[in-house]
Amino acid sequence: MRSLFKTTLLSVLLLTSSNAKDLLDLATNGAISQGDVKTLNNNEMKNIKGGYVTQFSILTNTQTVKEIAVIALPDPHTEIGMGFDANGNIAYVSDYGLCGLGVTNCYYNETTKTHLQQNKNRFEEYAKALMGTYAPWLHGVGYTVKREIKVSDRGTRYALFTYGIGAYNRATHEFHKINSSFALENNTIIKELRDNFKNDMEYALESTMKI
Repeated sequence: MRSLFKTTLLSVLLLTSSNAKDLLDLATNGAISQGDVKTLNNNEMKNIKGGYVTQFSILTNTQTVKEIAVIALPDPHTEIGMGFDANGNIAYVSDYGLCGLGVTNCYYNETTKTHLQQNKNRFEEYAKALMGTYAPWLHGVGYTVKREIKVSDRGTRYALFTYGIGAYNRATHEFHKINSSFALENNTIIKELRDNFKNDMEYALESTMKI
């Protein structure tokens, strides 16, 4: 999965790297300004799948700044434990629990649809990453990697990597930045995303940005 992730991500970045406009501007025709809220376009949305499966999305893609995100979306039924009617109202609530990476069904008991305590703890960590600001049944957790080309006081160009987290809104398809160094460094789910995809994301950015 990681090899496919890196290859696909690199291909998309190579196809879009010649365009110096931010993908936000392209997706919204300039209707949304630069800031903490990024809107993903339809092509990017195709790469996001339900369940705790991670796929990438491009947040910014210019000649000097590129930023990408890996987004984890738990399955509403088997992990979040909620069902919704046609009007978007909660129709039922069942047991919650977050499976491991790439797994969307990890019930301890399929008949009663109950989770082990360790899966419950993982879901609680997932919710903590959203800082109590974003509802976990409506938002996915994202890990971001940004690479910027800077110029020193002596005129020397150099690359700078920075990292962050965010919340992806399932309904509006917007990505909201979250400013929390504690969650970035200590949250179990964020660290899981980091450990599995940070190197691949850095490689893809390095391959498409020349100093």
